[in-house]
Amino acid sequence: MSNSAADSHALAVESHGIDYIPPDARHGSPRSQFSVRFAPAVYAAPMVIGALAINLGLGLVGAITALVAANYLAGLLVGVFAAMGPKMGMPQMAIGRMTFGFIGNRLPSILTALTAVGYFSLGVAVSARALESALNAPYFLMFAIVAVVGILLTAYGYDLLHLASRWVTYLGVGIFVLTTVCAIGHAGDMQVASTLNTGDFWLNWSMVFATAFSINGSWVIAASDYSRYLPADSKTSSIVIAAGLGTATGYAWPMVLGALVTATTVNGAGDVFEGLDNVLPGVIGPIAIALLGISSIPHNSANHYTGVMSTLAAGVRISRVKLTYIVGVVGVVAALSFTGEQFQTNFSNLMVLVGHFIMPWAAVMFVDFYFFRSKRWGFPAATALYRNEGEFGGVNWASTASFVGAAALTVPLMANSLYTGPLGSALGVDISGPAAFVVGGILYLVLGSTITRRRGTSAGNPSQAAAAVAD
Repeated sequence: MSNSAADSHALAVESHGIDYIPPDARHGSPRSQFSVRFAPAVYAAPMVIGALAINLGLGLVGAITALVAANYLAGLLVGVFAAMGPKMGMPQMAIGRMTFGFIGNRLPSILTALTAVGYFSLGVAVSARALESALNAPYFLMFAIVAVVGILLTAYGYDLLHLASRWVTYLGVGIFVLTTVCAIGHAGDMQVASTLNTGDFWLNWSMVFATAFSINGSWVIAASDYSRYLPADSKTSSIVIAAGLGTATGYAWPMVLGALVTATTVNGAGDVFEGLDNVLPGVIGPIAIALLGISSIPHNSANHYTGVMSTLAAGVRISRVKLTYIVGVVGVVAALSFTGEQFQTNFSNLMVLVGHFIMPWAAVMFVDFYFFRSKRWGFPAATALYRNEGEFGGVNWASTASFVGAAALTVPLMANSLYTGPLGSALGVDISGPAAFVVGGILYLVLGSTITRRRGTSAGNPSQAAAAVAD
């Protein structure tokens, strides 16, 4: 089925949950991975990260280098994970059963569900704030509209999310181009230079890098959710490039814009909405902010969708659509806690926590998929990952120990507004995220190598086996 055929079915409610997608249901092309990764960045929250970089005194050069480096590195990682989807025909957390075991996978699935619901909640709060600012409308009315529409979009599922993402990408590019041109026109008003000494500069640079990398790189927990319907023979490099560039450009552009417009505020201490008001003339500012608020709804839905997929992968036995409404209500209640003056602090702290567990998990998954499975053990039949007994039914202690151990071992390296460990304090920079990735990968390479070739697996494609067990 082509993209156009998929679009014609976009208003049909998706029938699949975390079950394996059979060959006759596969459709789309790797090109679709660009827009479905770009669109989630078309909202105000990435701009908040750019504003944070200026507020912290990095200046434009420091802010831009941290934001661009973080996003393009994270984009590459997301692209590599997106390529797992067509191979396995499953969402990301269901694939994790191959690495952690059916029972062992519940921990990362629960953490991912909490993370995704957190992002959904933050997105609803930011969207409502943008619409309130642009339309001078009651916050809680905007909040209710954004939340309800986002939940309904999630209920329809995969094809409608892809269709909405394409249109939001077109809209987002238009808004970003307009804002970029207007921001350049106000270059003379910007606070360009850093206000920090060398030690504080690198500490804050690393914090901005870690925050940007976390918000972007966190999509690894959902990368296959939005690629699993692609044909199994889709070219891996095409998926990596499309998904990687979509993610990297989609987040780097608005984050840099956030830095540029915030640099026009008094002493670089204002927020992103103040900055947008400064650079966008007349009614254009409110219109652009309103469009960002509206276009953020698919972003919220994408996170909501991942929250549902991850909850199902954790072992909850309920239909996807029913769970969509339950998770949606939980997310809406949580969103209320992210309103008010402490929003930016709460947002930054959440990103730090998210990044710290995602990085070692990602390292273990990467090593398992691209080294052990692809090179040594082969891939299991899809049906093996839907049973809580057998070779994949319990806990893979090697992967679990690597994941948890790497997260624990790198806590002392943290150096951020939430927590600064002794090593992070001594170094003056936060390298806990990259360190957790490296340590997690090395631990699993060592521990995983002690595992003999898994029974019943053979080099091949899980798409060749029918998955009889639905979610």
